[in-house]
Amino acid sequence: MIKIMSFIEYQKELLMKEAVMVQERIKDYDNLSFKIKGWCITLWSAFIILGFQLNIQGTIIIIYSTSISLIFWMLDTFFKLYQRVWITRMQDIQDFINSTDNYKGKGLKQQFNTDSFKNFYVFDLLGRISTSKKPKYKDKKEENTNFWKAFLVRNVWVVYYGLIGTGGYIGAYLLLTKMGLIFLIFMISFPIIWLLIGVKGYLILGKKDFHF
Repeated sequence: MIKIMSFIEYQKELLMKEAVMVQERIKDYDNLSFKIKGWCITLWSAFIILGFQLNIQGTIIIIYSTSISLIFWMLDTFFKLYQRVWITRMQDIQDFINSTDNYKGKGLKQQFNTDSFKNFYVFDLLGRISTSKKPKYKDKKEENTNFWKAFLVRNVWVVYYGLIGTGGYIGAYLLLTKMGLIFLIFMISFPIIWLLIGVKGYLILGKKDFHF
């Protein structure tokens, strides 16, 4: 005998499936971000090696290594913005399931034995309905998909910042070697200065909650 689901049971099943689908999509973007970083490092390394082999001027190395890093940084940010749309949806699902944030008093705990999820839209994968119907969701989505916030996410900017810094160091080193013993001072001081700037930037961005 075939069991006929009630509307609320069907919604519960869809909610479980949606949570899994959204999580998988977020992981897909993490994997893509990892690949983009790998492509960038490969191309950047190839250019640096070619630069040494062809004795390219330090200025050219600085310009091109920085350009390569920035192009991939922008590409990584572009896909990070898409990922954060899905992250916003996952946050909304988590808030509903745990009856927290905007769902206090009207989340899953309160609706589990009723015949409707009321103001929670099930199987709204990209949050299209929620964005148009719920101002708070729209505000959260806009906050999460801010370009500069995505551009400065820790697991994005640290890699490209390191490549830009290293490329700048190599290019500046080639330039300063033509100026005599001053390059010895540079070799000692530059990495320390760059590290301090990087740590300071990491701490500042950490306070701004640029963490995903």
